[in-house]
Amino acid sequence: MHDINCVQIGIVEQFNAESQTATIQLALKHIISIAPDGTQTLKERPLLVQCPVMVLSGGAGHIGMPVSKGDTCIVLFNDREIDNWFTAGGVQAPSSDRTHDLSDGIAIVGIRNSQNAIAGYMNNSIEIRYGSTSLMVKGAGVVINKPLTSGIITAPAAVFANGATGTFSTVTVANGIVTGGTP
Repeated sequence: MHDINCVQIGIVEQFNAESQTATIQLALKHIISIAPDGTQTLKERPLLVQCPVMVLSGGAGHIGMPVSKGDTCIVLFNDREIDNWFTAGGVQAPSSDRTHDLSDGIAIVGIRNSQNAIAGYMNNSIEIRYGSTSLMVKGAGVVINKPLTSGIITAPAAVFANGATGTFSTVTVANGIVTGGTP
């Protein structure tokens, strides 16, 4: 049973945005043996290379996130090898009898340990955050937390931006000041 790979925590070493694959180091070492006194002999697992990274997507849409060295992930190891599916898509016959192999992992980036929990996690909205900028979708409207220097915000509901509040069909923001729109 020690050689069956099901689910592991991994650490991203390198990410290829073009292919959405990563090189991943598994976070838990492999137990080679346990001595009668309980001492374990451990071995670091090999790097997982060209491991597909799950991107939340459907149809023509997706939500992309920057994946960086040091990000943690869950690696799911497929029951059967995924080589043919990964290169050609669709329904494929397996090309080998490989099962639960380290080369057949898929990474889901975003799991965090308690030392790296998200500060200020919002449990009452949908939040998209990058650095000091955030966009929150709440029941009462959309909240943008970042001075906008230029851009267009289109929303059929209330828009709150840097203390300015209003209900607009289209809002144009220049240098943090609403310069156009119909209240």
